[in-house]
Amino acid sequence: MLFDTFDRIVAAFAEGAFRAEVEGARRLFFERSGKVSDEELRFEERITAFLEWYALERPLARQGLPPVVAYARAQADEEEHARARALATSHWSLFRVRELRPELVRLEDLWGGARFAAFDRRRTGIEVGDVLEARLVFHEGHVMFTRAFCWHPREAHAALLARLAVARARGEAKEAALLGFARARLRCERYGKNVPIARIYETMEVL
Repeated sequence: MLFDTFDRIVAAFAEGAFRAEVEGARRLFFERSGKVSDEELRFEERITAFLEWYALERPLARQGLPPVVAYARAQADEEEHARARALATSHWSLFRVRELRPELVRLEDLWGGARFAAFDRRRTGIEVGDVLEARLVFHEGHVMFTRAFCWHPREAHAALLARLAVARARGEAKEAALLGFARARLRCERYGKNVPIARIYETMEVL
């Protein structure tokens, strides 16, 4: 039901009067997080990430609010409103997987330091020690993952953490840093055979 609500939000703010807005948002997102063609391995992953960013993070030009907030305010149905509000208060960050239990993933937020226990019946391929970009939402008594994930290579973890510390010391925005790390991940796919993966993260730019 939660993801059905998300899909309705995307549909409501991707057509008609919002067509130009979503197209502009898509260009901006892929400029900042790395352009990817529909033939590349990461295409579906990055489209999923874009839709979450557009629906849950990016303010609309006229309303000044993300689509999810505008949608929630327009809902008369209490259950739909509650689901939209849960999505609106989701937590997007970079996490390290600390522990796995049946249907439960214990996470450390590498940006803010908080700890979370996320319900994960799907078993999405997560392993202890993974560093990944993900989004958490509190819904029906559980902390849950949304659909978008971006795993970072283990050989890049030390460089990533060092670059993360630089980002925080400089006061860089979390969103800019997350999109920059996603761009570095794509570059690993393309250049990792010729350039040390750690070096790709060390030289990551923030747009």
